[in-house]
Amino acid sequence: MTVQAPDAKTNFRNLLSGAFAHRWMEEPAARLRARMLVTSGAMAQDGGLAIETLTEHLSSQDWKELAAEFFLT
Repeated sequence: MTVQAPDAKTNFRNLLSGAFAHRWMEEPAARLRARMLVTSGAMAQDGGLAIETLTEHLSSQDWKELAAEFFLT
């Protein structure tokens, strides 16, 4: 993913970091993991095969739903 930042200096100053950023990301990360288990089925840690790119295994509709929820599109 490439992000274009017209005012990078200001944007970098406003980034979350450290423990605050970690806490802020815990809930969305848990939602994404739960969603991926439902969408993709077995994963390597539970007997499934390791895959290079999860998005290649998502249907177009699943990708649209994930993008809408996690990227606010």
